[in-house]
Amino acid sequence: MSEISEQEAREFAGLDDDPERLKVNALIEKAMQHVFDLCSGKERWTMRVPVDELRDSDIVIMSALTAAKKYINERNP
Repeated sequence: MSEISEQEAREFAGLDDDPERLKVNALIEKAMQHVFDLCSGKERWTMRVPVDELRDSDIVIMSALTAAKKYINERNP
């Protein structure tokens, strides 16, 4: 059985007091699932015109990376 951090336990229990962290984590989870789906063949890499911010592969992944970078940089100047 794997251990979970105190922060993960707080998030699971709905006690996280940082809504920005929850948003970033949700974006990261979505990007991770998208990569898994790409690797497993469930999804194909897509880039639409006009952009579909919810389904375009590049946007899904870059949104998570950008949000995570911003979150980290704001808390660790």
